[in-house]
This record gives sequence, C-alpha cells and structure tokens, in this order.
Amino acid sequence: AEQLYRQAMAGTAEAVRRAPENPERIFQHAQNVFYVGETARFAGRPTEAERSFREYKRLADQMTALAPDNLKYRMEVLYANENLGISLFDQNRFDEARRQFEGSANPIEKLASLYPSNVAYQKEFVNALGWVADSQRALGNLDAAIAIRQRQILLVNQLLASSQDSDLRLSLIYTHRCLGIRFAEQGQYDRAVAELNAGAGEAEELVPIEPRNAEWKSEAASTRLVLATVLLKAGQSDAAAQQTDAGCALTAELPASFAVSARTTLRTRCATMRSRLALGRGDTQQALKFANEALQFVQSGHSEDPISDRYKIALAYLLIGDIRQKAGDTSAANSAWSLGLSQLP
Repeated sequence: AEQLYRQAMAGTAEAVRRAPENPERIFQHAQNVFYVGETARFAGRPTEAERSFREYKRLADQMTALAPDNLKYRMEVLYANENLGISLFDQNRFDEARRQFEGSANPIEKLASLYPSNVAYQKEFVNALGWVADSQRALGNLDAAIAIRQRQILLVNQLLASSQDSDLRLSLIYTHRCLGIRFAEQGQYDRAVAELNAGAGEAEELVPIEPRNAEWKSEAASTRLVLATVLLKAGQSDAAAQQTDAGCALTAELPASFAVSARTTLRTRCATMRSRLALGRGDTQQALKFANEALQFVQSGHSEDPISDRYKIALAYLLIGDIRQKAGDTSAANSAWSLGLSQLP
C-alpha cells in the first residue's frame, strides 16, 4: 500500500508543480502525503511519519492561504496539526504533542460552536479533546486529563440526545473507558468501576445492532478486560473473573482479518488477566501457561509506538518472574526479570 501511495504522491506532486497556485491540486497532493505518513505511523516508524505530517501541514497552510474562506481547506489545517501531534506523541514528545493538539482543538471548538448542526465538526471536536486529554495524562496532569474526559462525555451525551450516531456511541464507550483508567490510576476504584460499567453497558446495547461489526466488538472486549483489571486491583476477584470471561469471549469472536495490532492487544490482555486470576488462586501452573501465551502474543505484533511495545514485553516477563518466584523457582524468576529489564530503553 505504501508504494502505491508514493507513486500517487509523485503524480500529484507533478500536478502541483504545473499549477502551484491551484489549491485543489495541493489538496489532492496533501491526501497522498498524509497516507504515506499514516502508513509509516502504523508500521512503527514515527520519525518518518513526522516528516510526512510536517509536509502535510505545510501543504494545508498553503492551500488555506490561497483560499482562506474554504472550510474544507481550513479543516485540513486542523487535521494536519492533529496528525503531527500524534506522530510526536508516538515519540514520547508529549509537551510538543499537547501544543499541536490544542492548536487543533481550539479552532475546531469555534467551528463547532458556529455550526452546531454540523455533526462532523462536533465529532472532530470530541476527538481533538481526547488527544489533549491523552497528552495531559502523559505529562502527569491526571486531574486535567480527567476534567477533559468528563467534558467529552457531557458533549457526546448532548449530541446523542438528538442523534443515535454509531460513531458517537463508540466514542462514548472509549471515553468512559479512558476516564475509568484515569480514576484507577488515582486509586479511585469505585469511580473507575462506575465509568467502566457505563462503557460496558453502552457496548452491550451497541453490539447487537450489528453483531458482525468487529470494531464495536473490539471496543466492548477492551472495556470488559480493563474493567476486569480494575476489579482485580480492587480485590473483587470473582467479578474480575466474570468480566475476563466476557472480554475473552468477545475477543475470540473477532475475525482473523481484523486489525492485527488491536486483536493482538486484546489477546494479550485476555491471557494476562487469566494468568493473574490463576496466580491469585495459587495455581502457578495455569498462571505460567497463560503468562507465556501473553508473552508470545505481545512478541508477535507491533503497534505504532515501538517503545510502548518494549514495555509491554517487559511487563510480560515481570509477570512470568512473579509466577516463578511464587512457585519457589528463584533462579527462573531472576532470569525472567532480567529479560524484562533488557527490554527497557
């Protein structure tokens, strides 16, 4: 796919060279530049993605300068800021990313306010807020991240009052999950469970509408498994086991053709939770079996964030080491922990 986008990009670059003052030709070229960057991003090459997205932003600024009243071109500037922010976020350059996300969120908020009936603007504002929240969390500003997620939920519920848009409902599931995770990070497990239950409840209503929709099923599975993790931390192992079973069942229903990275993440979470539950019961043999499965899953795939992938592998080795230690094999535990430490950058 990347080669095809590069070939298309060469063609549109030539078209721009022949008519450099034509904003529509610049727009068409910018789309190919974006897709080259997006391909690099999902291949785990964030610095390449950044280069493409900086060029995308330059082109967006250029087309807007040529046609300042064209809302389509103005939206490209906002998309460019957001995508550049994502590439910076993937490189752990969180403060730079935050500035880019805010540079996208503030103008789209104004557009959403000016055109309240434009659902596309409302959705994009909700999405932009999510990235601002994530960057605040990455910078350690949990209270700010929580406040933004709460605002997101309020906005989405207001929009859903007049439209049962499935994208908005999916966004609501995701945002409840993110807010639940933030509360859990602060040790507020009751509030975390409430948010995650709200997300799970929304997923229960959404999935039956289109049972073969893998994206909806994936979001439902992820919410169940995160809820299971929080319940286990809160000491509610029986409830955690129920949510794990539900999340793993949904994960098993995902087709092999579904996004590999997302599917691998869910399978890793499922195996990890089953391992932790078995360890809590004192069944080190089953715990080790599932922990090794989790390690195999996380080693088999990669995401757009290579550093995060290494931490996930390290956490899998940490779990294996803990299981080995509980089973009385200190040597094997130390070996697993050492392998985990070797993954850290």
